[in-house]
Amino acid sequence: TVKLIQNFGGDHNIGSFTLSLAKTTSSGEGPKQHLQKSYETWLTKQKPNLVDWQPLTVSKAEANVPFLTKEEDGVIFVGGDISKKDIFTLNFPALDKPIHSLRLDALPDDRLPAGGPGMTYYEGRKGDFFLSEFEVHQGNQKLAFSGSSQTGFGAQYGKGNAAASAAIDGDVQSGWSLKGLVGTHQAAVFNLSKPIPAGQSFTIKMNFGRHFASTIGKFRFSASDKTNPNAILHTGTLQDFLLQAPELRAQADKIRALQKQLKGTPTLVMKERPAGHTRPTFLRHRGEYTQPRDRVEPRLPAAIYPENKAFPKNRLEFARWLVSPKNPLTARVVVNRHWAAFFGKGIVPTLDDFGMQGQLPTQPALLDHLAVTFIENGWSLKKLHRLIVTSQAYQQDSKIKSGTSKQFLRQRLEAEIIRDSALKASSLLSEKMFGSPVRPLQPPGVSEVAYGGRKWKASNEVDRYRRSVYIYQKRTAPFAFLTTFDGGSGEACLAKRDRSNTPLQALTLMNDPMFLEIAENFGKLLEKHTGSLEEKITLAFRRLLTRPPTKDEVRILSEFHQKHKSWPTLTRALLSLDEAVTKN
Repeated sequence: TVKLIQNFGGDHNIGSFTLSLAKTTSSGEGPKQHLQKSYETWLTKQKPNLVDWQPLTVSKAEANVPFLTKEEDGVIFVGGDISKKDIFTLNFPALDKPIHSLRLDALPDDRLPAGGPGMTYYEGRKGDFFLSEFEVHQGNQKLAFSGSSQTGFGAQYGKGNAAASAAIDGDVQSGWSLKGLVGTHQAAVFNLSKPIPAGQSFTIKMNFGRHFASTIGKFRFSASDKTNPNAILHTGTLQDFLLQAPELRAQADKIRALQKQLKGTPTLVMKERPAGHTRPTFLRHRGEYTQPRDRVEPRLPAAIYPENKAFPKNRLEFARWLVSPKNPLTARVVVNRHWAAFFGKGIVPTLDDFGMQGQLPTQPALLDHLAVTFIENGWSLKKLHRLIVTSQAYQQDSKIKSGTSKQFLRQRLEAEIIRDSALKASSLLSEKMFGSPVRPLQPPGVSEVAYGGRKWKASNEVDRYRRSVYIYQKRTAPFAFLTTFDGGSGEACLAKRDRSNTPLQALTLMNDPMFLEIAENFGKLLEKHTGSLEEKITLAFRRLLTRPPTKDEVRILSEFHQKHKSWPTLTRALLSLDEAVTKN
């Protein structure tokens, strides 16, 4: 019986395969009976070689970059950063028996890429490792080996051997690797030429070096007082026998190939290093990364945070200081930027400069009140927005009255909101959330320079009409419509976007394929509406401009429709109005 487990993945059909066994033997045995008899014979032969391995407990574990955590049963789990040359130094206490052989178990774990047991994530095989050198020291003496063995077939790394013997050959370019056995429990046994005497402590050093990071992720050691044990006998199960049986070599290879498809690679996220294992940082001589000199500690500029005992020591403490109620700056900067988003101008006009060169607040008391309220409401932006839009200040009429200079700033909608509001008015806007980026329609050829021969393939169905926050962005070639209306490229964080007024913006609203499609659907919506011509025009105004039309506007648009006999043409004209892209 072959059992394959699909752990995760969108496609549960991993493929089909056929396992073929040998035909009936000359003795009349079927394939099953023949394998069962071979297995019993194999066990009988191996019984004298079975080894009672004694688990080893590490007394001290050190590494140059990663940090090693002791778990149950002598297991060591590797965390933190890894490098292209990691060195583990493990000290073990003395045993009451001599040690002739050492066994290294490489253990799989879901916390590791592709299930481990290695930590390789890029360049090399995911979940693999490369043990380039394995050394055993007793005091200042480096011990010699008489041989080695490993579970699985001898792996190949490029054109070279990657069996356990490659880790004790003195060549850092060769080493033990797993190849197709990623995600499984594997072991290597190293036999000593001379035993470690009873009552003597010893040290193991492991070097993991390649042109990419290839460190082991989870492992443990065991010892034996028996000479030359075989690594494959670490379990003695039927599965081990079947995967090693010569007559099943081809089938075993197929199983391993399918098992490689089962496990994906988890998304790795940043994790804070333990307080006792911080990464050292150095000043580089003349900026040369290979010449570290003086070690430096985490600090803030004295101008931002004066020297005192409560000085932030790491990013977490710095983040807590930023949002501390005692910090006078963060809340004021946040509420000022959101005030500017609603009113067009901040209480402090220089949104990105609260320093000496910035302008003073026009209403200091209002800024203080909003900042304190923002903190007391748990830094909730939703509550801040509700407070602003329900205020008497925001609910003032923005119509311009002749003979007065007291008026709000005219604000054009941001690029993303222009598109979203047009989609909403035409009933096309999709409220689907999450998922992959989408590609709306845009004029052909606008991305050829940045994308080369690849064409911009517009998304289908509802994805084409999702909110603009989901639009695929390439910093060197942003979505053309967003760029036309001063949208950011994503190359820098901007407190406030520039505002331009160009003929290209008007031409885009009239002729862009995306807006032509929106206008066509908007026109069909009005055409299906049961009502008079005036009622349909009123519906269009309410959906797009959020107000009823005047009598003159109804008359002009009625004449326009009588002339062109096309609702999409009328909605195309409405979408091009300044009022359609400007806040009231």
